[in-house]
Amino acid sequence: MFPWLEKPWKVWLDTFNSGRVPNSIIVSGADGLGKKTFARNMGSLFLCEDPKPDGYCGKCHSCLMLADGTHPDALIIGEGENSTISIDAVRKIGGLVSETPRFGVGKLVIIYNAENMSEAAANALLKVLEEPVGRVLFILTTDDIHRLLPTVLSRSRILRVDSPDFESAKAWMYQNISGDLPNLRYYYRLCGSSPVQTLHFVENDMGKYLDALITSFREFLGDPSAAVDVLDSIDAYLAQAGTWLHDNISKPDVIYRIFYFCLHDIYARKVLQNEKASLILGRISPDNPLMRLDGETIVRLMEDLQGIRDPDGAIPSGMLRLRVLDWLNRAAASF
Repeated sequence: MFPWLEKPWKVWLDTFNSGRVPNSIIVSGADGLGKKTFARNMGSLFLCEDPKPDGYCGKCHSCLMLADGTHPDALIIGEGENSTISIDAVRKIGGLVSETPRFGVGKLVIIYNAENMSEAAANALLKVLEEPVGRVLFILTTDDIHRLLPTVLSRSRILRVDSPDFESAKAWMYQNISGDLPNLRYYYRLCGSSPVQTLHFVENDMGKYLDALITSFREFLGDPSAAVDVLDSIDAYLAQAGTWLHDNISKPDVIYRIFYFCLHDIYARKVLQNEKASLILGRISPDNPLMRLDGETIVRLMEDLQGIRDPDGAIPSGMLRLRVLDWLNRAAASF
C-alpha cells in the first residue's frame, strides 16, 4: 500500500472494527493517488470471511473471488471507463442488492469515478441508497467531489485521501528513480501532486519534452512569430504524454497546467515578491518578457487560459491547437 494511504486505511480499519460501517462511503482525492485500489481493499475487508484486526485475510474464498473479479456479491461500475456512467449501469445495482448474499456476509458496490455519473444515473443511485437493503456497502471514488449530487453526499460518509507533501512524496519516488532530478518538484506540480503520475512522467522521459516545450515558449516571448514552434512542441509533448496519462486527465488540462504555472510563478516573483519562485525549467531574469507585465495583466492571461480547457472531456487536437494559438496571440498582444 502506498505510504500516503496508510492514514485513510487506519480510519477505515477503525470504522470497520467498531462495527459502525456506513451504508455509503465516498473516497475522495486527487487523481493518481491509488483510490481505486484503495476502494477495492476496503471492499475486500468488508466481504472477508476471516477479517484480521489489520485488514482482510486475502486467503478466504471471498477474498480470492473479489481479487479475480468473480465475486457474486460484488458489483464494480466504472472500471476502465472514461465516459459517462449511464443509468443502465447503475440499474444493475438494484438486481444485486435485492438478492440474498451468496456468502452471507453482505453485498458490495463500488463505483469508480462517480463524478462521471449522468444526472439520471445519480438519481437512480440515490433511490437505492434511500431504501434499506440489508448489509450493503457502497464505495464511490471521485476526483471531483463537487460534481456529485448534494443528496448523494448527504447520505455518504466522506473518506479523504490527501496528496502527500512533496518531501514525503520525493522519498517514495526516489525509491524507484535512479539519479538526481533537480526539476522533480515541478514535475510533481504538473502531475497534480500525484507521486504515481510523477513517477510515470519520469519513466517516460517527459522532462525532455517539457524542456523543449518551455524553450519554445520562452523563444516565442521574444519573437511572437515563433508561435507555430510552440504548437509543434505541444504536439510532441502530448504524443509522448499519451503513453502515461491517466484516463481522467485531459490533454487540454495538461497544457493548461504548464502555462498556468509559468504565469503563476512570474506573478509570485514579481507581485508577491517571492524570491524562491522560478519559471519552469528556467530562471526568471529581468529581461524575461513576462517580467514586463503588470500583475493585472498576468492575472488576466491566467484567466484567459481557461479557454484552453474543455469541461466535457477530450477535444480534437486541431481545436486544441487553435485554442492555444488564440491564447498565445493574446499573450503577445499584452507586451
